[in-house]
Amino acid sequence: MCQTPVSLLDTYQTVLQAVGLKPTEEEGTLSGRSWFETASAGYDPDRIVFSEYHAAQSPTGAFMIRRGDFKLNYYVDYHPEFFDLKKDPEETQNVADDPVYEAHVREYMATLRGICDPEATDRYAKDDQNELIERFGGREAALSMGTPGATPVPGQEQK
Repeated sequence: MCQTPVSLLDTYQTVLQAVGLKPTEEEGTLSGRSWFETASAGYDPDRIVFSEYHAAQSPTGAFMIRRGDFKLNYYVDYHPEFFDLKKDPEETQNVADDPVYEAHVREYMATLRGICDPEATDRYAKDDQNELIERFGGREAALSMGTPGATPVPGQEQK
């Protein structure tokens, strides 16, 4: 079993390798590393996994950095969450304010900001979502289109 974290960005490289295809020149520049390579390389505590999530019902974008035994969750305009996964694998104790982890939190925030500007990225995603909603005739029209892709948030009727 390999403990090195992976992400969805690794999936494309994994599928290519699984079916025996070599990436094209353009595909070779994509982020990610095949799960097969990750597993055969053994544990890499320095591998950084980044995740970004923007949902229509979320008030803010969510950004995550995972490396080694620590994980940072950052939501624009909210206090960060920081977890020591070795001591708390279920992520039940946010230690972001614990002085013991202060240097780690600063380091992970700097890593996140080296990858993206969360506030600017969140604004861009919201602007893009708003433009798409307007293109479909406004919020009510957009909400009534198609089948829902997920369970509605509390208080929202299933259509």
